[in-house]
Amino acid sequence: MYAYQRRTYTINASHPGTEIWASASAALASADLLLRGEMESYAEQLRRVAVALFDCATLHNLQNNNLDDALPEVSPQYVSWGFTDELGWAAAWLYDATRDERYADAFKVC
Repeated sequence: MYAYQRRTYTINASHPGTEIWASASAALASADLLLRGEMESYAEQLRRVAVALFDCATLHNLQNNNLDDALPEVSPQYVSWGFTDELGWAAAWLYDATRDERYADAFKVC
């Protein structure tokens, strides 16, 4: 398949993408830690977005759908066997970035 043939999809509360939200949250939280001290304002912005994405991952998937359940169009290119690993990864990075105990608690239940 060529790049111009690739479709794009939107994740939202109706079509949750917990795996995507959590993975992006982990990446931004880790970048926050990397950039602290050198680019403090940008690091803080990354941290805020990481927190918001984690909130999306945990609040907008009330049916606990995997991405391929929420957006069947992504199959077979993307098949999910669950999202607890992504949530745990994000929670661990967010705890390191914020020292907020709610992320340590979230990690324990993943």
